[in-house]
Amino acid sequence: MKHLFILTIALVMAYYLKAQNCDQLPFKKGATFERESYDKGDKKTSKTKSTVKDVITNGSKKEATVQVESYNKKDEKESVNDVKFTCDGDKLYIDMSSVAKNAQMGEMKDMEFKIENSVVEIPVNPTVGQTLADAVMTITMVDKKSGQEFSKTTITMSNRKVEGKETITTSAGTFECWKISFNMKTETKAMGMTMGGRTMKIVNYFSKEVGEVKSQVFSEKGDLFSYSILTKFTK
Repeated sequence: MKHLFILTIALVMAYYLKAQNCDQLPFKKGATFERESYDKGDKKTSKTKSTVKDVITNGSKKEATVQVESYNKKDEKESVNDVKFTCDGDKLYIDMSSVAKNAQMGEMKDMEFKIENSVVEIPVNPTVGQTLADAVMTITMVDKKSGQEFSKTTITMSNRKVEGKETITTSAGTFECWKISFNMKTETKAMGMTMGGRTMKIVNYFSKEVGEVKSQVFSEKGDLFSYSILTKFTK
């Protein structure tokens, strides 16, 4: 459960940190986006349904609450999280505290999560070959009773770059997408030991119209590990 929670946070960051400007974000109240994930053998492993619950506009600032429902390969609902986004000008900020709060209500209810992350900036007009700034997120798990730190996980996104433009077709339609790739390294320190340290390459395809259309996860050796695609959306 802990690893799924950490990966969910990392992927939410990867999928939504793409602001061009606030008006171009696919945040309209009632809009829904369904994505299915598959392993390298094309076997379905999970599904997510994201619904924009509320949008508040205040001048140049836009705040949106997105409900993310997660399902297993049998389409059985496993979790529901509300993620809050704030777009101000050409920057997008994500409040992950609600995700941490929901996790504490489940198997990790005796743990408190402290989440720190740097702001990821995306250029207003991406250009092919452009290099983007790195990003780091730190998740610290603290035992509520003793106050002792149980573990600290650092997620580093590096070598972020705009590789080009491609046309991607899924069951949801055909979209012109920006292809953005980066390396993601996850390292956990717990009880004096360091675990993980594995680096994966993430390749995302974004459309201004619907956000993430396709995402691929590759191993350090370049082998496809898993992928997800947009299967349905409503506005």
